[in-house]
Amino acid sequence: KRDGKDTVGFIGSIKHPIIERYFAGYTQGLKTIDPNIKIIVRYSNTIQDVFQTSLIAKNIYSEGAYIIYHVSGEAGKGIIEEAIAQNISGYKCWVVGAGVDDYSKGIYTNGSVVLTSMIKKYDLVVESLLQMKANGSLEPGMAYNFSLEQEALGIPDSNPNLDSEILNIASHFISRIKKKEILVSEYLP
Repeated sequence: KRDGKDTVGFIGSIKHPIIERYFAGYTQGLKTIDPNIKIIVRYSNTIQDVFQTSLIAKNIYSEGAYIIYHVSGEAGKGIIEEAIAQNISGYKCWVVGAGVDDYSKGIYTNGSVVLTSMIKKYDLVVESLLQMKANGSLEPGMAYNFSLEQEALGIPDSNPNLDSEILNIASHFISRIKKKEILVSEYLP
């Protein structure tokens, strides 16, 4: 919003409840900052086809998006490659990764096209599960949901493309979500 832009994108691998949870969080966060933001949503129906996701990203950028959040597995490489191509041709745009820190995947001559990433902290989840097993509270067959509250999700420790003002705002919202002052729904109505 600070850049005066009003359109972003989302590329999910498939329309599935797990992917929809990512989209729900993304949408709620965006709408908190700018209720009028336009979100262009597409699904690639692949987690491997880099060419397919690159074409989808090209179309979303051509529709005016300046950021695409991807939840598309290894196919996300195509989105990053398209963002690099767009930046080289003069259109400033970004990618937000999911799952792991994608920053290094987006490096080209002028920096990285990866603004930040939503990362899963698998090490903390495994540690929590092992502690639950050790104290007898781990129930076989039970599904466990790890979130910001358990610090199982977050942004990378290093975010070269985010300035301190944006990082402070993000930290403020993360803190409010953890305290349940802001409730994030797993799915959109």
